[in-house]
Amino acid sequence: MATLEAPLPKKIIRIPGIVSAARKLLRKTFAKQEDVGITFNDCDGTHFMGAQQSTQQFTINIKSKLFYQRLLRRGDLGVAESYIAGEWNCSDLSGLFKALLGQTQSLKRLLRKYSWLGNLRPRFLHSRRHNSLANSRSNISKHYDLGNDFYKLFLDETLCYSSGLFNREDMTMRQASLEKMRAACDSLKLTADDHLLEIGTGWGALAIYAAEKYGCRVTTTTISKEQFDYARQRVRENRLEHLVEVLDQDYRELPGSYDKLVSIEMIEAVGDEYMNVFFRKCQSLLKPGGIMLLQSILMNDHDYQDYLESVDFIRFYVFPGGCLPSMKRIDVINNEENLFDRVHSLDMTASYVQTLGFWIDSFKAKANEYEHLGYDASFRRLWEYYLEYCNAGFSSKHISVSQLLFERR
Repeated sequence: MATLEAPLPKKIIRIPGIVSAARKLLRKTFAKQEDVGITFNDCDGTHFMGAQQSTQQFTINIKSKLFYQRLLRRGDLGVAESYIAGEWNCSDLSGLFKALLGQTQSLKRLLRKYSWLGNLRPRFLHSRRHNSLANSRSNISKHYDLGNDFYKLFLDETLCYSSGLFNREDMTMRQASLEKMRAACDSLKLTADDHLLEIGTGWGALAIYAAEKYGCRVTTTTISKEQFDYARQRVRENRLEHLVEVLDQDYRELPGSYDKLVSIEMIEAVGDEYMNVFFRKCQSLLKPGGIMLLQSILMNDHDYQDYLESVDFIRFYVFPGGCLPSMKRIDVINNEENLFDRVHSLDMTASYVQTLGFWIDSFKAKANEYEHLGYDASFRRLWEYYLEYCNAGFSSKHISVSQLLFERR
């Protein structure tokens, strides 16, 4: 049975008056809200908060008063934990997230007054999951080694677990994944004479695509056991052993010198404290005049410091050790350490909204199959919450994604 890696708090002491205190906090939160109205249904009746005339109206059905206690004790992390535990639901989860993301800072400031004590343990655990050489394999395994069959149920046939590139309305998810890979390889100006290094193999799609379409040599590395085994199998099945080498090695320990480097949505697993190490290593692996393409999810510059100082449910339950970089953070490192010039950016944020739409639809359509594979209800609710939350983040431009092209200095 697949369950949550970081279990929900088992013991929650019921505190008298906490429900009324939580409702008071919610009313205060939404008192000046003009854009959204929320109806809370619980065992005590119906409680409306927010703007009655707003076109954005949502209903939250609260099945347990523990929702209120988690809200006060752990803030937005507690709200996520309550959903995972099945204590509340909303018929339009993505719409609710989109409406509330515009109020993120005011909501967080208010909730932190009450939840700082309850979040001490999550923050402590998060601080110990930094992506050192000792921790990285464990962190990666907790997300990417959930089982290949799990990912096959909602990803397209390429098994690309990253944003596709939609440049036509009638594109399928598979076509968008192929278009993403084509755009990356064309930006790198790949030729048969190149030796390409890929950091973050995934399930081998890009390495195989580059070797087949451009005839170049590819060395690709991953520290996920399941992805390593699967990618090697795909390389053998496509008879590309003469062009593609799959390594089970941390990027910090890679030897060699390469013409070009690509990394698709792997930098999010580096961590802020190792970001400069990552870019230094990438520069050292490239020959003079070499170029690098990163596809990266990006946190808004103005939210970055606050993001670093907090821990959200994604970094606690989904991506231990994860950290979305900001564009400013990337540029400052490369300029201060004289490593790379960023020469081109391709914004793919709208494409991630479509990509997540495909994943969400596939995930929901296969709900029964996940149960048969042994993924329990709380695990499935975590993933529903995670995918819908990400969709809202990209839709509201709270986060973005780009293909970034760099030239080695």
